[in-house]
Amino acid sequence: MESNKTLINAIENRELSKVYSILYTILLSDPGFKTGRFDQAIADIKAGNFEEVFQEYNGTEFKSENEWDKQYWDSVASDLVDNFCYERIEHLKEVSAKLYINETEYDEKKKNPLQEADVSPSKKSQKSRLIIVIGAAVLIVLLLILIVTLIIK
Repeated sequence: MESNKTLINAIENRELSKVYSILYTILLSDPGFKTGRFDQAIADIKAGNFEEVFQEYNGTEFKSENEWDKQYWDSVASDLVDNFCYERIEHLKEVSAKLYINETEYDEKKKNPLQEADVSPSKKSQKSRLIIVIGAAVLIVLLLILIVTLIIK
């Protein structure tokens, strides 16, 4: 992965607020940590010996997993800018894993909702046709019973 030149420049010039701004921008553009850009940025910060970027965790408690949603993700990412520490990074990655890791799979299922039920479009068409044929057969049998009943009377 290629390093972000703007970030490297900010690291070299020891521009703390600019580094935080760049990191936050990376997070917003890749909330699922799929591109590796955030991890590369952290590696660049360490390689540039700019350890001042990392703060001590302020102890604010994180919400439980059942409260994690995209609004919470936004809050955690924002808090990271104010208290940039390893604990918050790891927590944000955990929240992201729950919310964004399967986003591509989710998007595919949204495009083709039948996939979620593990039924392809052709299988659904076959099922529909089978239901129609069975329904028609039942109707024919009922009509035959009705006709035979009328003839016998």
